[in-house]
Amino acid sequence: MGKKPQSNNSDTPVELRALAEERLQQTHPKTGASALSTTSSPEELLRIIHELSVHQIELEIQQDELARSRIEIEETLDRYSELYDFAPVSHVTMGRNSTILRANLTAAKLLGVDRSRLSGMRFKQFVVPEDYQKIDVLLGDVFTQRVASRVEIRLLAKDTEFSARPHLHVRIDTAIPDADGECMVILSDISEQKKTETKLEILTRALLAINNCNQALIHATDENELLQTICTTIVTTGGYRMAWIGYAEHDNEKTVRPVAQAGYDNGYIRGTGITWAEVPFGQGPTGTAIRTGQLSTIGDIQKDPSFSPWCSEALKRGYASVQALPLRHDTEVYGAITIYSERDNAFNAPETQLLSALADNIAYGISKIRTLYEKQHAENELLDKQNRFKQALESTNAGVWEVYLETGENIWSDELWDLYGLTRGDENPSRELWLKSLHPDDRDEILKIVVQAEKHQIPASFEYRVLHPDGTVRWLIAKGMPIFDEKGSAVRYIGTCIDITDRKLIELERKRLVNRQTGFENLLNIRHIGLW
Repeated sequence: MGKKPQSNNSDTPVELRALAEERLQQTHPKTGASALSTTSSPEELLRIIHELSVHQIELEIQQDELARSRIEIEETLDRYSELYDFAPVSHVTMGRNSTILRANLTAAKLLGVDRSRLSGMRFKQFVVPEDYQKIDVLLGDVFTQRVASRVEIRLLAKDTEFSARPHLHVRIDTAIPDADGECMVILSDISEQKKTETKLEILTRALLAINNCNQALIHATDENELLQTICTTIVTTGGYRMAWIGYAEHDNEKTVRPVAQAGYDNGYIRGTGITWAEVPFGQGPTGTAIRTGQLSTIGDIQKDPSFSPWCSEALKRGYASVQALPLRHDTEVYGAITIYSERDNAFNAPETQLLSALADNIAYGISKIRTLYEKQHAENELLDKQNRFKQALESTNAGVWEVYLETGENIWSDELWDLYGLTRGDENPSRELWLKSLHPDDRDEILKIVVQAEKHQIPASFEYRVLHPDGTVRWLIAKGMPIFDEKGSAVRYIGTCIDITDRKLIELERKRLVNRQTGFENLLNIRHIGLW
């Protein structure tokens, strides 16, 4: 933008007249009162001529000021329009029934529709039907109660370049409607935030499930009881739809015999006819895992032809993806654990690493029971397996922590020390050290959340800032789950923690841009007064 012209605004009519008098003397030096007095015209006529000349100059000055003001307004409007159109935040102006009146280019891209077509469309048609009620409540709050509101909804995938995308998660922030019944709305794409939260939730549940399974493996004395406990834990704690364990029979049909199952089955396993032979009913994930000794994953059962013999029945039970992991002793594969999820492509790399470590632990536990190893030897061997699990978890860059409620003992992974900006060995992990690492502004509130969670023995989830010794501030999100003893009392908490600083910085930048835009809008409103 070029530099604005210097303004010569005159504050009072007296100053304006003085400026006009000066301009008149500069442009018409011979028309002053002294010159005219020598003419034959009456004195009054001379005065009138002089007054008219002065008023002419006054009008010229006012016209110049108006022109400069108009240029400033146009420049400001251009800057505002550019900021509005290309802002990283989506802006939409809505009417009472969610009719879109205006939208910037970012909003058009988010909705997957050319901006020229958006005007007059209803925003509700872009929302998944399950979230219609949220939109109705939002509109009621804004237009009836006249209060600013916020809600999180999901947008439909449109038949555009976004057609292959999953539902977008969007946060809606509204202003109070103006006198014309128009409401400014900000749409923030929080899909990545939701993915981060989901990823952390999955990792936390998987960690807790594997921890419980490992505890069962250590204390197991009965094979069937162990297998059933494993399946139940995977479903109830891990959050999967169904899990079952099958052993490979060496009969002519190479049958897979179910030995344990948990979750929503409704006769599914009995009717599968699964085998590990080289036949169509042996090409599914379970048969493939047993036959090849490698894990087998199907991310979308509707799109994989190898799953066609079971697809229709699986869909009836809400299965969307499946993973089978071989159970082996030395070089012999004697079975598989098969896990079903209601989410498409549920088994990502970190989750698969965790489940693979669990399958190894299960296989070892079964072998331990079968060969009657001494319990202490089993615990030592299992510790080695748990180290493998720890290495798999480290690849996710998540910090892991444990807190024993009775003794106050803390256990931190290497990643957690890094997240806090601390060096392992300088101090022992403790609640005091953790509180010391928290940002002073967050300390009291976070401690209150933790104390309440421990008091009521419930899961805890919170976002907070940590202050590194070098002054660096990082944002973290933590989730913890209670571990219960045989009496049902929580004895310790186990959880995960990841860095979300980048997401927080983006949110702060968005807020700064919104505040800047509000300033431009206020400037426009002020400058508009007096334009004619």
